[in-house]
Amino acid sequence: MRRLFPFVLAVAIAIAGCGKSGDQKRAESDLQDEIMKLHDYSMASLGKIKVLNRSLDSALDRTGSPADIRHDVAGDSSAASLRTAKEALDRSTDAMELWMSEYRPYDEQGDHDAVMAQLKAEKESLARATAGALSAIDTASAALEQYRRLVQAPESARPHAHAVPASRGGA
Repeated sequence: MRRLFPFVLAVAIAIAGCGKSGDQKRAESDLQDEIMKLHDYSMASLGKIKVLNRSLDSALDRTGSPADIRHDVAGDSSAASLRTAKEALDRSTDAMELWMSEYRPYDEQGDHDAVMAQLKAEKESLARATAGALSAIDTASAALEQYRRLVQAPESARPHAHAVPASRGGA
């Protein structure tokens, strides 16, 4: 019996030590909560992207008519700027969708260090996708604002507009 007691005690300590501490569980849960908050914020960004995509489509449809083609100061057509912005939005949407398709919930029973590494990698990946989405939103908003200013500007104030002075008096 005396030889069995140390063995039983060692097994009991080993089993008790296998579980995660409360602090470890809390750290995992807190990091998962941060990821979900970032995900919710990102989803709101996707809503903005959809609205901007519709606005870009509408503006691009209108740039096809000769009466609505405008040129910015650099001589590039506003349609090219709008297309570039739309491509940026599409890339950011693809990145967000890829993150969502690859996301896997963490194993609450898994090794703490492995779980934390997985969660940190998920958060970093989502943060990159979100940053890309926000940058694309800024790019698209600026392109649309530039386009709207060009469309609303009087003909004489538009870049590359060739105003013909009205003749005074005689023929």
